[in-house]
Amino acid sequence: DRLYLCNFQDEDAEEVHDAVLQSAAHLSPHIGLLALRDEWEGNPQRMLDMVLGRGRGINKVELAIRDRQSSRFLGCVSVIRDHPDGGATMLGYWLLEDALGQGYASEAVEALTRLLLRTEAMVRLEIECDNVASLRLARRLSFVYEGACEVPWPGGESRPGERWLRRAVTVDHNNSP
Repeated sequence: DRLYLCNFQDEDAEEVHDAVLQSAAHLSPHIGLLALRDEWEGNPQRMLDMVLGRGRGINKVELAIRDRQSSRFLGCVSVIRDHPDGGATMLGYWLLEDALGQGYASEAVEALTRLLLRTEAMVRLEIECDNVASLRLARRLSFVYEGACEVPWPGGESRPGERWLRRAVTVDHNNSP
């Protein structure tokens, strides 16, 4: 438990804005936010509003990933409920460049997955992967390959990717031995 997940606060805007800009070269192929950089650069509150989906009609929750000892911002993990493909809930995540390769994404996604799959209404989670690190994370966390997909990108574009699923284990007590 080297990290914790928490809601973003408006006072986080400047720290997150600066951290994303410092890791822009690393993040730009992975998060659409940087494709829209000209809409928020220099305006930390606008960037945070975009991260949180404020004013865009998106049913999602974004949580900050923070180091437990220092409270340093490391990245973000998100839950998008009303995915365009239908019933599944999608998980998304990204880390700052200097937080890569240390297991933070695995730890954050696993903690959120366990929490979501314990809730009664949540039975299917998915991750859409368009890079090798995300594919490895999905396999490591027992997500199962479902098939090819198009990963949405800003401006109505999409990129080829893979969809990985993890379901809640349900027990039918009526048919148990």
